[in-house]
Amino acid sequence: MQSAVFTISLDCELLWGSHYVGGEKRYPYLKHGFSEYYRGLLDLCERYKISATFAFVGAIAMSAEEFNRKVAHIPVDSPYGNWLESISAAQIAAETESSWYARGIIDSILASKQKHEIASHSFTHLRFNRIDAPEVAAFELAASAVTLSKYCGARLKTFIFPENRLGHLKEFKSSPYFIYRGEDDTWYKNLPLQSFFHFIDQVLPIPPRPVTLATDEYGNTYVPGSILLFAYDGVRKLIPDWLRYLKVKNGIDRAIAEKKIFHLWFHPWNLGSSPRMLKLLERVFVYVDKCRAEGSLSVATIGDLASISESTTE
Repeated sequence: MQSAVFTISLDCELLWGSHYVGGEKRYPYLKHGFSEYYRGLLDLCERYKISATFAFVGAIAMSAEEFNRKVAHIPVDSPYGNWLESISAAQIAAETESSWYARGIIDSILASKQKHEIASHSFTHLRFNRIDAPEVAAFELAASAVTLSKYCGARLKTFIFPENRLGHLKEFKSSPYFIYRGEDDTWYKNLPLQSFFHFIDQVLPIPPRPVTLATDEYGNTYVPGSILLFAYDGVRKLIPDWLRYLKVKNGIDRAIAEKKIFHLWFHPWNLGSSPRMLKLLERVFVYVDKCRAEGSLSVATIGDLASISESTTE
């Protein structure tokens, strides 16, 4: 690797990824409309020429009718039944269908002046670490690839596991994808009292670890995350912006020093938690652009990283 790499991946899930943890009741800003959050993010990416990996829940690219037709053949008492029932109940309770189905967001990303990668975030955001039946995992992987690939005109390269919780990596090996995002490589990942050290890590400018491409036990390629950019929810809104920025900057500097990858990720709808989050992201992009101009940093999508991996192994 000639220089360090900055990569950013985005978990695009609308209510598919939050209906089971409170949805619009827990996160009132979800009601304000997803499109404005994506528009602000895309404008920022265009301004600073940052290409990102947008990983969508596949069902977002459908209409309610298309989705129901797709899953109509799945028995209610199947391993998928309870999950589909919870989705159905949540959709009935939702105020707007656009909180679930919004293919226009995908179209806006593809129409952006800045080239981005469309990736998969599963088909319905079913958590892979809780899937018992391998065929259910295989369905989530395949259905999303089929649904989203028509927007890309090519095979999808990247998969991001819901909640970043890995599972069924054997089934992933047989899936259409080349690479996935791994768990964050935190300094405290092997320590007890994870919640305590996680909080300590958030309130101190400890530089997140830079990462490299890796291979799991089944031969799948993955790139770990460096840091999740949290929303301004709960006690996290009390963390000063300068400290949050310094933490990310220190991580980028460490990646530059070690010529590795700095992998930032978050959920676009989290931008609705506070205007401070988009301002923080712009400050990060300004620094990335500065380092890139100096020649010490490049920007790549996860798909780009997969292509680099393929070219070096041929």
